[in-house]
Amino acid sequence: MDDVSMTFHVISDLHGQVPHLDMIARHLLQVDDVNFPTGIRFNGHYENHLNWDAAKIFRYAWPTLDAATRARVRAEISRMLHWCLTESYQPDGSFKVSELDDTLGDAYEYGVDFLEEIGYFRRENRFWTDQDFPDAEAVRDRIEAKLKSIGLNNGLSDAYQTLQTGK
Repeated sequence: MDDVSMTFHVISDLHGQVPHLDMIARHLLQVDDVNFPTGIRFNGHYENHLNWDAAKIFRYAWPTLDAATRARVRAEISRMLHWCLTESYQPDGSFKVSELDDTLGDAYEYGVDFLEEIGYFRRENRFWTDQDFPDAEAVRDRIEAKLKSIGLNNGLSDAYQTLQTGK
């Protein structure tokens, strides 16, 4: 099925134990500018929910990828990260609620899940780059403070728990 969400759920639920991960990753890169459900764009732009899906697929596929495909994945994740930090994440530590978010908690959850998945907050999770992210700790602290200030640190959102312990 040519549906990034279904692909994500199968790969995620099976902890990456699926055949042809390299082909799945290459296909995802081929449709990077195609709208959901086939691709990882929604109405022509990135969304944290779909970015997280793609990043998790790329993480599982990474060991199977050749150098050229890894370079393309690095570039794609870099574009997703740039979008997340400049379009979705706000200076006060919040995330813009998008059309794919059912709740404010979802906006935080998908933003934090994406950043956690790519290792933005934790170097040990950085499968795709050796790049340093000097602002990561400050971003994490602002998100955590915002979650506390709006009461989403009490089990109503997984984002706070992810910031505390990772995934």
